[in-house]
Amino acid sequence: MHVEFRTNALRLRAENSSRAKRAWGAVVGQHYVDHVPILMAVDSLDQLRLFRELRLHTLRGRRSGTWAISLFGRWRLIFEHHEETDTILILEVTDYHG
Repeated sequence: MHVEFRTNALRLRAENSSRAKRAWGAVVGQHYVDHVPILMAVDSLDQLRLFRELRLHTLRGRRSGTWAISLFGRWRLIFEHHEETDTILILEVTDYHG
C-alpha cells in the first residue's frame, strides 16, 4: 500500500529511528519505525489484520473514519485509509490516555 504522512516530522521519524526515539521514547519510537514498513508492504487492510499483534481497529466518535494500530502499551499510530487510491495517510502517534 502507498503510505503518506500528514507531517514531514512523521515521515522523518519513520526514516530515522533516532528521531522517533527522541520524540516518543526508545520503545515506542522503535515500534513506529518497525510498523511503518508493514503498512507499506500490505496490499489491503485485510492483509494488515493478519498481523494480530498490531491490533488494527477502527476509531469512533470524533475520530470516526480513522484507523489505529497499537505500537506499545497505550500508544497507537492513527491513520486514514483511502480506498480509491489505496493510500494510508499516517495522521499521528498518540498516547490515547494522555
